[in-house]
Amino acid sequence: MNSILQISEILLGAIAGFIGMGWLGLKIKPASFPPHPEEPTQDFGTVELPENMPPQMQHYCHAIYGERIPKIESAAIWGRAKFKLSGLQTFLRFKTYYRQNEFCRYMELTWFGIPIFKAADSYLDNSGKMAGKGLVSFTETGEKIDQGATLNLWAETLVWLPAMLVNDSNIQWKVVDENTVGVGIPWRDRTETLWVKFDPQTHLISELFAMRYRGQEESKTSWKATGSNWQQFDSTKLLSPNVVRWEDEPTPYWIGNLDGVAYNVDISPKTLAEKVE
Repeated sequence: MNSILQISEILLGAIAGFIGMGWLGLKIKPASFPPHPEEPTQDFGTVELPENMPPQMQHYCHAIYGERIPKIESAAIWGRAKFKLSGLQTFLRFKTYYRQNEFCRYMELTWFGIPIFKAADSYLDNSGKMAGKGLVSFTETGEKIDQGATLNLWAETLVWLPAMLVNDSNIQWKVVDENTVGVGIPWRDRTETLWVKFDPQTHLISELFAMRYRGQEESKTSWKATGSNWQQFDSTKLLSPNVVRWEDEPTPYWIGNLDGVAYNVDISPKTLAEKVE
């Protein structure tokens, strides 16, 4: 009997050790994606801010770019994030490609630095999609995914790539007060709104929020992105880390840190989406 108990204790200890090692592997921060390989940032000249852009947004553009507002037609941004997966915090690395009105973010969940799960969320050809491949495979599409992906695209463009909005005549600006602006986005037969708050001292974005569908849930939930730390990447200030959460949850599901950015590079967001097909 004692031998059986000893063997049981050893087996239970081994199982606990394997579980602990498995969890530890997910907690190790992965290496960054390498810099965008094709080419460095290209200089396409400058653009003038439109007269109908609210002064809060104009101050923001000058705060991150300086006096010269660059012409940006595409961008690659990569980094690493702490991500909440089924209630547990783990790490992943990501690379996102942006072009006018489309984006795709490719992500890799790693175990001891080895990719074990690939995923992508995208807005391409006026449709949103979430897909995963590896430990489990899934694909989610539909109107609610479209709405969430649209808000993702516009929120990230507002924060990291506002110069891409300069020539977009579809935006409906609404000034709420001296530190708050609504950004109306025509989408299908209605308008979705992102609300942007600015720090009155720095003119930088401090908070961005909207009502968004969480996956396929029936009703919308308040969705918020915040941050206060701005880092210099080449000649541009970018928010890093950015913290994203659902208002009804106690902790954020995404805390993302940027590792690099390249502008006006020859990219196609579809090539990232194909990695998980």
